[in-house]
Amino acid sequence: MSTPSKTKPVLALFATAVATGVGVGAFAAGFIWLVGWLTQLVWVALPDQLGVEAFDTWWVVATPVLGGLLVGLGQRFLGFHPAPLHKALGAWRSGRGIAAKTTGPAFANALPPLVFGGPLGFESALVAVIGGFGAWAGDRIGQVGEAVKACLGIEPDERLPKVWRTTPAW
Repeated sequence: MSTPSKTKPVLALFATAVATGVGVGAFAAGFIWLVGWLTQLVWVALPDQLGVEAFDTWWVVATPVLGGLLVGLGQRFLGFHPAPLHKALGAWRSGRGIAAKTTGPAFANALPPLVFGGPLGFESALVAVIGGFGAWAGDRIGQVGEAVKACLGIEPDERLPKVWRTTPAW
């Protein structure tokens, strides 16, 4: 009889991991789709609607200028997000991770340069956006994991070196 009661918390942890993983994947796919759709809108659909050749007229100058203005406004009001790729990866390697609260500003600040032709690499935007959302998911999984440990009566093994107890699984 005690086995089913111990199974429920583990299933809850598994369900949380699956749900948050699906959420992160859907968010990433949505971000990639949105960038593609907005790029198509800005560089193909709008010039066609205005009767302008996108790459042979003033459009090729005006569009990046508008994008630069949006980048500047985003950095002014939302902060300097996303972080450069080497800084973001360095944060992950050091165990700090990417703060979940930077996901929104990174998302908003990554769109203009990706859509309007700025120099932001797509991988930097993905690391910031998915890393921040992944950090949020990791926090949720960790909370459920603590609840599972409490339900099962599992205590951390103090005999293990601290580095093994605190090192992330990756």
